[in-house]
Amino acid sequence: TTTKISTNMTTELIVAVETQRRSNIGTIIRTASAFGASLVIVVGSSQFSTHGAHGAQGHMPVFHFFYWEECLQFLHQRGVNSVFGISPSIIAPVAGRPKTSTSIEGYKHRFEGSACFIVSRIDRKMRGLTDEEMNLCKEIFHVSLPKGKEEDIIPNISKIAISLRAYAKSVDLSPSVYAAEKFALGERDCHKTKVIKSTVSMPGLRRL
Repeated sequence: TTTKISTNMTTELIVAVETQRRSNIGTIIRTASAFGASLVIVVGSSQFSTHGAHGAQGHMPVFHFFYWEECLQFLHQRGVNSVFGISPSIIAPVAGRPKTSTSIEGYKHRFEGSACFIVSRIDRKMRGLTDEEMNLCKEIFHVSLPKGKEEDIIPNISKIAISLRAYAKSVDLSPSVYAAEKFALGERDCHKTKVIKSTVSMPGLRRL
């Protein structure tokens, strides 16, 4: 019998992803679970698939919101004030969008405290974070590639895993035990998505 190593309860890792109807977030749930995340937040459509989670959806709490503003309120209530982004490619500054990305491997500062990482959907046709998602982020990270190599040489989910591992190592979060070529998930205690209903009126927001 294998069990999940307990994490540092004073520090919380949360992974957030925007979904559209029938989006698949199974591999994101599995990866978040492997690196000690306490929950996954889904923003947008509540009709999504968890195919590829390999059972992790039964162990990882998944909270759903229709809007990013609701998600941010929830994070602040939990004391999670640092929001970072993980981009599948390098983000260079362009007119009207001053955001840039930093190499996670070359990041000079140690992460401190709880954080939420916004990731891009694996099945998103238009790859990368949206402008709205980038504007929510304190900082955006990418995974450095060997010179001359194409971005597609490393799958997006692998870049997410590398980034989450860097954070977990920095704040001393313990990943799940690795056994029989998979991460052990511990006791099954989650059976369905928890929907958080907003208590405030948000006129004019776009429902995804």
